[in-house]
Amino acid sequence: MTRFRLACCLCLYLLLICPSVGFAELSENTATAPSVQLQQENASLQRQVKRLETQVSALRDELNEPDSSQVFAGIGYIVGIFGVAAWVAARKKNGQGN
Repeated sequence: MTRFRLACCLCLYLLLICPSVGFAELSENTATAPSVQLQQENASLQRQVKRLETQVSALRDELNEPDSSQVFAGIGYIVGIFGVAAWVAARKKNGQGN
């Protein structure tokens, strides 16, 4: 009979007293710890996203600037257009003289 009483007392202790203490501690810890951890992760992710946004905007600015090959190509187009215009003018001048 003493084992039975000991088992009953142990069960009552585990069922009634331990969960109330354990849940109170768990509820306080789970309410504060994950929210603080989530806030820290959120702040870290925001810093990373801001850094990536600045890098992307810098890359866009760099890609929008013309490089030397584009500058020389533009100059070549201009010279070519004036060359064709000069050739047409020369043909008209020679054609009118004949």
